[in-house]
Amino acid sequence: DLSFKALARLNPDGSQDLGFPTSGLGGGLLTAWNGKFYVGTGQTVRRINMAGTLDTGFNEMNNDPFFSSLQGGGYHVFPDGRVLLSGSHFLSDTIHGFVGTYQLIWFTNTGSLDTTRQHRQASSSIFQIKEQPDGKFLCAGSMNQYEGQPVGQLFRIHPDGELDTTFNTTVDWGYPVSFHTLADGRILCGGAYKLLGDPDTLSLIRLLPNGDLDPTFNNHIQLTYSYGSWTNYAPISDIHPLNDGRLIVTGSFDSVEGEVRGGIALLDSSGYLLNDLFDSPGCGPFTYLSLIHI
Repeated sequence: DLSFKALARLNPDGSQDLGFPTSGLGGGLLTAWNGKFYVGTGQTVRRINMAGTLDTGFNEMNNDPFFSSLQGGGYHVFPDGRVLLSGSHFLSDTIHGFVGTYQLIWFTNTGSLDTTRQHRQASSSIFQIKEQPDGKFLCAGSMNQYEGQPVGQLFRIHPDGELDTTFNTTVDWGYPVSFHTLADGRILCGGAYKLLGDPDTLSLIRLLPNGDLDPTFNNHIQLTYSYGSWTNYAPISDIHPLNDGRLIVTGSFDSVEGEVRGGIALLDSSGYLLNDLFDSPGCGPFTYLSLIHI
């Protein structure tokens, strides 16, 4: 079945659940919440019932008279159902003084613009946001300023959106996909990154709690792929730490450090390739694995 499905459900054996309505309501990140789930749609976020129907208790964001989506990014759902949306979007809330293009926007759990919070501006789109265990957010995108302050293209904010000036990176180009904060505060970043003064494109890096590159990690691990027209980097799409510190990573690669891997690999806690698992062409007979997640 090659028909496009932006939202579908599988049975426990992996077959398609034909009783679930396939629709164009989804297409992006799924986040479970109170027996429902939020889903990214490219530019905004919707809330879906478990039966696959639209939850009409959460408004279509573009129906808000003060909000108009321009470019999608990431999103975060709070325990009470509120949403923080990134990207780049236009606000026309003259009543509360938010007029122009904003990159971090708060919504209530009914899908309306949250007029009690301060929306935030950057000099360009914020592609990805990720909450850390302490409630702060990692933000990544194509900007060089946030709220008028200079930042790298990976920076951190406090829970209310204020810039965290204790965290600074030298990322000056990035294709951020995944982040994982370790118990000691160091941060694993997957995707594709360029740092000032380093000519390489890095697919997996580990940062110290202050944003410096961790020199004890194999930040220059070589991931390549032999298909497609881009050959300068192979992004890491997901990072899954094991209890013993080893890392399972997935992404758009078919070799790691010159050894054949098919989109999935096992690394030690310092980022070096292991042969204990996945030492084969990969998860199946795929010529192109794209960005897979676990």
